[in-house]
Amino acid sequence: MTWFSSSTAVHGGWANGGYLHRKGAAPGDGRDVLIAGTRGTPSYLVAAHAGPDAGHSVAHGAGRKMSRADALRRGRAKHTVEELRRTPVGSVVVCGDRQLLFEEAPTAYKRIEQVINDLVDHGLATPVATTIPLVTYKTPDLGPASRKDRRRRGRP
Repeated sequence: MTWFSSSTAVHGGWANGGYLHRKGAAPGDGRDVLIAGTRGTPSYLVAAHAGPDAGHSVAHGAGRKMSRADALRRGRAKHTVEELRRTPVGSVVVCGDRQLLFEEAPTAYKRIEQVINDLVDHGLATPVATTIPLVTYKTPDLGPASRKDRRRRGRP
């Protein structure tokens, strides 16, 4: 059995005489890694083999192509809430926060196929399998600042 990592947290550790800091990247040191698409696109399980020139790291996902504010503004003009609750791949989105539903719309992210192609073209990863989301749960960040903002808006 091969284990894989899909963590998007900050990673750190000593490597080659220096401290390697990863923020929003996955280890590319021979492990299998799940690289997340959007809620409306596949995710890819890849064999990561990024060397020192790439900081032994690969992308952890599609990555945003627009800010949350832009996604909210453009999304409200382009989509309805009902459209965003069902994805192009037929999965269901469960999200009680209407603003977050627009901020996290698939159109707010880069094309995952291009991200994967770039990793392959640069010799950093080899695709092993794809997965399709069936249900996506979107919840707001409940860190200290976020909690305070939500209380101000009258939410728990």
